[in-house]
Amino acid sequence: MLDFFKKTPGLVRMGALLLLGVALLLFAGGTKNTEKESVSDDLSAYGEAMEKRLEALCSQVAGVGRAEVMVTFERGAQTEYRGSTQIGTSPPQVMGVTVLCTGGGSVEVRSALSEMLGALLGVGASRICVLPLAE
Repeated sequence: MLDFFKKTPGLVRMGALLLLGVALLLFAGGTKNTEKESVSDDLSAYGEAMEKRLEALCSQVAGVGRAEVMVTFERGAQTEYRGSTQIGTSPPQVMGVTVLCTGGGSVEVRSALSEMLGALLGVGASRICVLPLAE
């Protein structure tokens, strides 16, 4: 391969190097997209599991009835490093939660769910919405 670069004119060499550089950039870019998709899939799976657990828990509160929960996140999990050593991972940051339930028209039910979800998820009451479920 070195003979090729020694024997070819400068313009051809520059073109070949340019093509090689573009190919490397495209290859490196594809890896990053796959990594982002993997992180997104992990966050989606984490969110779905959390929603199912919260639905089961909310439906156990007196007066709630059937419940559907949606959780949104500010950011995904964060990995903490000290130098090159991983020292821990923090869970995704919850942005807000919405609960639709058959008992959502009751002030007592909304208050109980808001208090419970605030304590569980570490979010304020302004980030929790409880509404009646349409039948």
